[in-house]
Amino acid sequence: MTRLSPREAATARISDAQEATAATMNSSFFANALPARVVPPKKRLFDLAVTAIAAPVLIVAFVLASVTLLIFEGRPVFYVSTRRVFRHSSTRVPKFRTMVRNADRIHNRATVPVTGQRFLNTSFDSPLYTRIGRFYEKACLTELPQVGLVLSGRMCVVGNRPLPENVIDSLREEHPDVEKRFDMPSGLTGPVQLVGRTYISDSERLRLEVAYCRLCSEHYRMWLDFNLLLRTVLIAARLRRQLSVDEVMQAMEKWASTPKGGSAQPSTIHAEKTQPTAKPGATPKRA
Repeated sequence: MTRLSPREAATARISDAQEATAATMNSSFFANALPARVVPPKKRLFDLAVTAIAAPVLIVAFVLASVTLLIFEGRPVFYVSTRRVFRHSSTRVPKFRTMVRNADRIHNRATVPVTGQRFLNTSFDSPLYTRIGRFYEKACLTELPQVGLVLSGRMCVVGNRPLPENVIDSLREEHPDVEKRFDMPSGLTGPVQLVGRTYISDSERLRLEVAYCRLCSEHYRMWLDFNLLLRTVLIAARLRRQLSVDEVMQAMEKWASTPKGGSAQPSTIHAEKTQPTAKPGATPKRA
C-alpha cells in the first residue's frame, strides 16, 4: 500500500469532500428546496430602491407606531411567528401586535373550524383587535417591521403574503397547486390587497397569487411592482376603489407587458371569467 505525503493526503480529503457535497446537492431534498429560477435581479433592485427612497418616512412611521403601541397597549410591541416566505424556506416574521395578548392561541387554523375560506382571515370588527391595532391594520402599518426582511433578501416589497404551515396544509387539501404561490418571495403587499381578502374566495386568491409569480418568472418588469404598490397605497388612503379579480388580472398583464418594440413573449396566463368580487369604496383587508 502506497503511503501518501501530507500534501497528497490533504488534496485527497478535499476531493472527497467536494464529491460528497456534489452528491448532497443532487439529492432529492436539495433538488426540491433550491429554486429552479432565481429571483429576477431587477426585482431585488426595485426592493432596494424603494426602501432607500422611502427610508425617512419608514423610519419615522416605525418609531411613532412603536412608541404609540407601547404607551397605549404595552408590551409586547411585536408579534413574531414562523411563516413560509419562499419555496420551502420559512423564517420568523415580525408584525406590530394588533390583537390582544395570546390571540394566536385562540385564533389559528388549528382552533378555528373551516367554514368557508381556508385562508385564515380576521374581520376588522373582531374583538381580538385592540383599538390601536385595528387602526394599524386599516392604515397598512402592521407589516412595517418586515422591512428588515426585505433588506436582508428574505422577502420583497411586493409579493404574496407569507403563510403559516398549518394554513398551507389546509389549503393543500383542496388546492394541490398551493406551492406555486411561493415561486417568488413573499412581500409586504401584493395583488390580493387590491381586491381585499374579505371579498375573494380561496381559489380566486390563489389564481391571482400564482399568476403574479408566473408573470415575475416569465418577464419581470419593475412597472408591475410599482403599480401594485402604488395602488395599494391609494386604496388604503381611499383615493381609489378596490378592483375585481378580473380587473387585477388584466391590470397585471398590462403592467408586465413589454412596451411597443419589445421582444418579450406573451404571458401564458389565461384569466377565467369571474363575477366582480370587490365592493367599490370599501377598505381592503390585510393578508
